[in-house]
Parts: sequence; structure tokens; C-alpha cells
Amino acid sequence: MNPSVPTSSVILDLNMVSFVVGVVSLITSVLLSWLAIWLSLRFKGESDRVNTETRALLMDIRTDAKSISAFMASEMAEYGKAGRQAMTRAYLGGGSTMSAESASVEVKDQPGS
Repeated sequence: MNPSVPTSSVILDLNMVSFVVGVVSLITSVLLSWLAIWLSLRFKGESDRVNTETRALLMDIRTDAKSISAFMASEMAEYGKAGRQAMTRAYLGGGSTMSAESASVEVKDQPGS
């Protein structure tokens, strides 16, 4: 028998090895695709839950910020009103204190005026 010519049993063995490798590759590919789909669905559910919680927290923050802004706007308006009245009285030479109705701020006369 010539050693350079393959026999049918060697060819059959290579075909069988190729078939087995192909089947193992197919099974591995299917299992990995199922794993990828399962992981993506799991992480999507978790991210949706976190997104819902984050939206609720942002809504709370927005509500708090609006209430703080509204409070500060009224306080700043009163502070500005009291400041303008104090400056007007000081400029016109009016009284040295302001009424308690406008603000509870006492303006002292400057020395030498």
C-alpha cells in the first residue's frame, strides 16, 4: 500500500471529526445566543426599574426646587422693598427706623449726617 494515498478510513474519520466539531459549534452558538437574550432582558428590566425610581426622585427634586424658589422670590422681594424704603428715607432725611409692617429692619443714622 502506498503511504501517500489516504485510505477511506482516514477520510471517514476526518469527516466524522468535522461533523462533531460542527455540531458542538452549533450547540455552543445556540446556548450563547439564548444566554445573550436572557441577559439583555434581565438588564432591561432592571434598568427600567431604576429609570422609574430616578424619575420619581427627579420629580421630588423639581417640586422641592420650585417651592424653595417661590419662597426665596417672596423673601427677596420683601428684602428689596425694605432696602429701597431704607435708602429712600436715608436719602430724603426721613425717620431713622422703618415701620414693622414693611420689615423688621432697623436703620441707624450714620455718624455726621
